[in-house]
Amino acid sequence: MLLQRLKEYYERIEKTGDLVPEYHKASPVRWFLDITKQGDFTCVVETRGAGKSGRKKHKELQVPYFKRSGKQPPPFLVVDRSDYVLGLAVPDKASSPEHEAEKASRNHRFYVELVKQCAGKTGLDSVEAVIRFLENQAAVEEAHRELKQEARKLKKGDLIAFRVDGRIVTDNPRVRSFWQELQRSRGGGKKVGKKKKGGKEEEDQCMLCEQFGPTLENHPVELRLGGERPALVCFNANAFVSFGLKRAQNAPLCLSCAMAYGRALESLFQSKQNCLRVGQVFYVFWTREEEAGFSVLALLNEADPAEVRKLLKAPFAPTEPALVETADFFALAVSANKSRLVVRDWLETTLAVVQIHLRRYFELQELVDAHGGEGIPVGLFPLLASVVRDPNKELSSRLVSAFLAAALRGSPLPRWLLQLAVRRAQVDEHHLTRPRAVLLKMCLNTLQEERFMVEPSLDINHPDPGYHLGRLLRVLESIQERAIPGIKATLVDRCFGTASSAPAAIFGTLLRQSQAHLSKLRKEKPGLHHLFQGKLESVCGQLQGFPATLSLEQQALFGLGYYHQRAEDRAAMQRAKEAKKQADKADENDQNAQGD
Repeated sequence: MLLQRLKEYYERIEKTGDLVPEYHKASPVRWFLDITKQGDFTCVVETRGAGKSGRKKHKELQVPYFKRSGKQPPPFLVVDRSDYVLGLAVPDKASSPEHEAEKASRNHRFYVELVKQCAGKTGLDSVEAVIRFLENQAAVEEAHRELKQEARKLKKGDLIAFRVDGRIVTDNPRVRSFWQELQRSRGGGKKVGKKKKGGKEEEDQCMLCEQFGPTLENHPVELRLGGERPALVCFNANAFVSFGLKRAQNAPLCLSCAMAYGRALESLFQSKQNCLRVGQVFYVFWTREEEAGFSVLALLNEADPAEVRKLLKAPFAPTEPALVETADFFALAVSANKSRLVVRDWLETTLAVVQIHLRRYFELQELVDAHGGEGIPVGLFPLLASVVRDPNKELSSRLVSAFLAAALRGSPLPRWLLQLAVRRAQVDEHHLTRPRAVLLKMCLNTLQEERFMVEPSLDINHPDPGYHLGRLLRVLESIQERAIPGIKATLVDRCFGTASSAPAAIFGTLLRQSQAHLSKLRKEKPGLHHLFQGKLESVCGQLQGFPATLSLEQQALFGLGYYHQRAEDRAAMQRAKEAKKQADKADENDQNAQGD
């Protein structure tokens, strides 16, 4: 099923013309070897292009490619290393200069034969010019001297491309077509089929297109995940094979189908719109038909408020529906295990169902911001980073999978994720960041237990004491901050962990200490004393005492109670400032009126 969906995706994107041509690869080419139409050598030019970070890098071209290996790897067409193009060996510590020179001479001979074959088939003047250059020993030696200059710093893996009068030879469509036909006839550089006694290839039925014909022993598209080059279809041990078939022939695929699924995966891995990488795990998403204006990955990563608002309002706006019920949606999670591609997760559903789950996912995130205003949605990375100490080192595929399951499948967030979030809130100096508070709320509300359900803003009638204990800690902190302006470390910095897990051990002491602060406020700022005394009485009225310990869910409620109370305090302070400003403005207008 997975291979079939990848093949269908390839057939869709192939029509757009955005794919790298078949049997080609986007690779950095370091050198241009410039010649004239008559085959005369002009110069060697080092390429330059702008990298993603603004630094210079070598120009990237779509060059002929297949996965070559063995003792005598065949050449690529026109674009290749210096030992193939010019017979110029680069010193290698692993082997003697004589051996390298002999190998370079052999590789160059095969290279010239391939270019001559291309010239005979295409009849192109540019390819004929390359032949004339290669047959001109003086021109080749001059190119040798150019590349061997110490300032050039030629490396063994550097690619050299021919330009004839400024035009890159391999960009010609007829040159590309020749290379593609050649590779198809060779089975993409792979062994094809199993030989009968008479030498004819034995045929089998392709499991995707169901056509009878030669099947591949190895698949032609080389996938890259990090530093690994794994295969999706792989039988690399005798225990996996049967009926005397070798390697991938145990899951028979013809060349066309193997190319299709391979290039589809290759395209998905390279797409910023379709692929999310966390550590060594790659998550890719696609639809059967392109859906303009809607990207699951962009929605999860960027959490654009306008797009999320549009998604949340979709059920109430029948004239502009956001759901695309006919669109099939696919999600795949893979990682590399040496030579094999490990499928960690596979989801096949419709975009309409995914949007319903996404709507629920963002509804769970609804929480006031740090100043009591309407909170914006939180992207995937801030949520992930809120439960680890170092996001660059500690993010795991387990974490990502939990969030994606909630967003795409509608699964509840696991309890271990709640435990991670609570633990980070207790030990981190920034105890309740908004992403962490959002995550606590999401985890609690997916438990579907009424006593643990949390509203987006302050709920003074919440049934659980854990929530009000968090509110109480914030009130005590506010009292301390007002009594001792500019304090460097508040009681929250010192006591949050203990207060949220073992309230009875700390709250008695905190309340006694607050009396000294209240006494100071009563003398210096009676209005504040009255305000805080009322808050203390209101919050303590919701408590029947201080529990010895709090459960995991109650510790999460503690954090949210603290967050809600802090946001409400800041909102109240802002409202008071606005009211004072309005009153001052009204007084000023009255005075101006009396003056007139």
